[in-house]
Amino acid sequence: MTLVHDEAPAVRLQAARALVSSLLVGHPEARSLLSEASHWRGLAAHSAAVAATASRAADLARTRRHWRRAVRHRDTAAATARADAGTAAVTRESWLGLVRTTAAEEDEHLAREATAVAAGMI
Repeated sequence: MTLVHDEAPAVRLQAARALVSSLLVGHPEARSLLSEASHWRGLAAHSAAVAATASRAADLARTRRHWRRAVRHRDTAAATARADAGTAAVTRESWLGLVRTTAAEEDEHLAREATAVAAGMI
């Protein structure tokens, strides 16, 4: 057995790191690989930045679409509420007019009371 196999794990790890470090520093092919790795790391960082920018732009476009849709729904709901209020007013006046007309044939006092009762029902 060699000395490396008998040593503690921490010492073996340190010896392995020293061996790799000496290869990376001294071997011409390793220096080339390190240079290429650095180049690829730079390309990867650039790609990540481009992807993040595109993702933010897509998120912004999606948010704008959702916002515009929400505004359209809000505007439609407001228009519907206004139309419903108008219809309710016309319906109320028609109902009270019917009650007034029917009750007025009998008695004016009865017409006022019937109109008050009918208004309370609405």
